[in-house]
Amino acid sequence: MAIDLAGIRNVGEFYSQHYLDSLFAGDVKDLLDTWASAEKDGGPKAPPKQLAALAGRYFDAVSLATGAGGGASAETRLEAARDLHAHLLDVLGYTRQPAAGQLDNGSVLPLALAHHENGRPFLWVLEAPFAAQEDDAEPLDEAPSRSQLPTALQDLPEAEAPPLAHGSYRELLDDVIFRGDHPPRWVLLLAGSDAFLIDRHKWHQGKYLHFELGTLFGRRDGKAMQAMAALLHSQVLLPRGGQSLLERLDEQSHKHAYAVSTDLKFGAQRAIELIANEAVRYLREVAKQEVFGRDDVAEALTRECIVYLYRLLFLFYVEARSQETGV
Repeated sequence: MAIDLAGIRNVGEFYSQHYLDSLFAGDVKDLLDTWASAEKDGGPKAPPKQLAALAGRYFDAVSLATGAGGGASAETRLEAARDLHAHLLDVLGYTRQPAAGQLDNGSVLPLALAHHENGRPFLWVLEAPFAAQEDDAEPLDEAPSRSQLPTALQDLPEAEAPPLAHGSYRELLDDVIFRGDHPPRWVLLLAGSDAFLIDRHKWHQGKYLHFELGTLFGRRDGKAMQAMAALLHSQVLLPRGGQSLLERLDEQSHKHAYAVSTDLKFGAQRAIELIANEAVRYLREVAKQEVFGRDDVAEALTRECIVYLYRLLFLFYVEARSQETGV
C-alpha cells in the first residue's frame, strides 16, 4: 500500500512519481518498523507520532505570526518560525544550533544547523520567517537577515563584521551555495508553513521536495506523517557509516525509472508492430490492396502507427489521472 503523500510536493519529479506511489513505502518499511518497535518496548513515541503531536504548536505559531489582522512584524514572524523550527528539528532528530556558513565570496549565511561529514559541509538548515498574510511570498524568494546571525557576529562593529550573503535563498542556492568549492550535499529550508528538502545534485534541474506544513498538520494523517519522517529524519538524511538511507532511496528510484523506461521502450516497439501488422492484414484481406514492395505504404504505416500509439498513451494517461484533472 502506498504511503499517502498529500501535502508533500514532488517538484520536478525529485523521485520518479511511480517509485513514490508504488515502491517507496516498501523501501522505508524497515525503518518505520524499527521506530514502532522501539516505542512498543518503552522508548519514546515514534517520530511520525511526534510530528503529528506538533500540530497544536504549529497552529499557535501561525496565529502568532499572522497577528491581529495580519499585522505582525517581520521580527515577530521570524521568532514564531524559529520556535516552531526548533521543535520540528528536535522531533526529526536534530538540534537547532545557530551558526554562520562561510561562503566563497567572503559573505556569511545564517544557519539554523550545520552538519559536517569528514570535515566538509553535508547538511545546512536554513530559516525564513512565516510569510506575511498580505504578502504570502514564496519562501525561496525570501532573503536572509542579519538578525538571524549568531549574537557574536551581530555585536561586531560594522567595520569588522563580515558582509551578509546578498540575494534571495533561490539566488543563493543557484550561485554561491551550490557552486562553491565545498558546497553542502543537502539543504533543508524551514520557512514557517513550508519546508524544502534540496539536493545539490538535483537543484539545478528544478527538482526538490516541498512539505506544505499547513496541509500536513491540518490533516494529521498517520501515513503522511510517516512519509515526512521517512524523508527528513536524521536517521534517513545523515550517513550512518556509509551512504545515508535517503541516498539509497535515490538509487532505488533511479534503478526503477531506468527499468520502467526500458520496459516502455520495448513495449512501445512491440505495440507499433502489432498495430502495423493489423493494418497490413486489413489492407491485404479486406481492402484487397497490394502492400509489399511499396515505400509509400511503409512510410505511411510507420508515421501513422506512431501517431496512433501516442494518442492511445495520451488517453491512458488522462484516464489514470482522471481524479486530478477532473476529466
